[in-house]
Amino acid sequence: MSPSYLNPASHHELKEIYYTQYDNGVANGTTIPFVYPMGSLGATIVLLFLLVPPRSIFHSQLTRYAAFGFIFSLHVFMIRNCKARNVQPAFGVGLICAWGVLWSAALLVFNDAKVDFKRIVRRAPVKQAVKIDMNNDTKRPHLQLSRTVSFKGSPPQNGRISPSPSKLNSKDALTKRTGTLAWQIYPASSFMERADWVVDLYSNFRGVAWNWKIPGLPTHPNSVQAQLQSSSGPGTLDSLKDFTTSRSGVRRFDTSRDLILHNIWLFTKGYLIIDLVVTLMHHDPYFWGIMNRPPPAYFPVIIANSALLIRAYRLVFSMTMVWMCLRTVFCLAPLFFVGVLGPTYIGIRGEPWMYPDHFGSYQHVFDRGLAGWWSSWWHSTFRSAFQAGADWAVIKSGLPSQIDAREGAAVVCCLLIIRIPPREWKYDNGWGNLAMARSFHVLPLATRGHTSPNVLGNFLEAVGPAKEDSEATGAGRELSMGPCVVHAHWAITC
Repeated sequence: MSPSYLNPASHHELKEIYYTQYDNGVANGTTIPFVYPMGSLGATIVLLFLLVPPRSIFHSQLTRYAAFGFIFSLHVFMIRNCKARNVQPAFGVGLICAWGVLWSAALLVFNDAKVDFKRIVRRAPVKQAVKIDMNNDTKRPHLQLSRTVSFKGSPPQNGRISPSPSKLNSKDALTKRTGTLAWQIYPASSFMERADWVVDLYSNFRGVAWNWKIPGLPTHPNSVQAQLQSSSGPGTLDSLKDFTTSRSGVRRFDTSRDLILHNIWLFTKGYLIIDLVVTLMHHDPYFWGIMNRPPPAYFPVIIANSALLIRAYRLVFSMTMVWMCLRTVFCLAPLFFVGVLGPTYIGIRGEPWMYPDHFGSYQHVFDRGLAGWWSSWWHSTFRSAFQAGADWAVIKSGLPSQIDAREGAAVVCCLLIIRIPPREWKYDNGWGNLAMARSFHVLPLATRGHTSPNVLGNFLEAVGPAKEDSEATGAGRELSMGPCVVHAHWAITC
């Protein structure tokens, strides 16, 4: 039932109505509650499959696709049939289910994570180091990298490493290593190290210390780059480029003190702003889902008498709330992993350069409009999964890695993404909005899901960056404020 027909006196009363509806649905069997461990079964399947060594009979393209098929079916079933009692956690459950499908596809279908990926670790003393040239890898040209492998035992044969099955002792644990940094491929010999590698991969969305690091992040510090180059074997070192701020405006911190102080400030500011915005939202029935009531009495007359200003006020508050919540939550990881644990307990994962900022410079929005908003200013935490399918499709189809938006209409229709040249940033908002639309289905109230005007508007946002980029390219200049004003007017009036 829509909130407009429930006529609650307050948001507390509306929540009690939803709780009653949910409890009645569970009692009469029309609602399946979201419970554990069923809710984590998809993630468990991925982790267990990644723990199987590549040489096992259970590791093949067929088993990877079969594992993904099971995860896809399970998550679709949960999205369509399961509901959670509280609205906020319910939305998160739906979002995680949709995200689990995308992330599992990126790890199991569009990539072979055990073969394609490697991470930075501090290595223990080794007897030999071998550099394997992968520039001639015709099966995975998007991973034409020089893979460095440290091993003990026999030298590589036919491009494969034959390590001895010796296991690490307690003194050689990852967190106790003091050697130089090096690339670590999938550790097939030690189960504990393999488990650490798999959990790090599955829980790492931006890939800061992985060979699939998303674009838009700052470079690694010079000291890290130098150690990685030296560990690759003898040869001339390439020139090092150390940028503490990326082209999109994302900052990197090289000292724990700077990182912790920065995130404490962001967390404190975000907490206060969220508290203020939530208080105001609780007094506006619009944010309860009731659209047919007049604005609250505390609205200034100039706003209350203008439908356009009321719409703008509510959209700004909604956007501010989403932005502040994300920024505040993102502060928790560096504060805990660097401020509380640090390198002493979790090794390199506790170093400050591992946690660059999530949001870039807002100047890109003024310069490039919607393309600057989504590709440079807004966080790109989930970009790797969103564009994995697009990268795979482009490689399989033989298209160039950077295609013009006007020539990529077929890719837009099939993959809901647009690649915007000549810049390296990619617009992948379609998959994100698909995840958002699916998350509505597990809410304990009536929703319109993918038929909502806001969700449909987000899907159509791909047209905005393409048009803006086309106009800017044709004029041979950066975007002015004009397209941004037009988009703001469209967002307010839609």
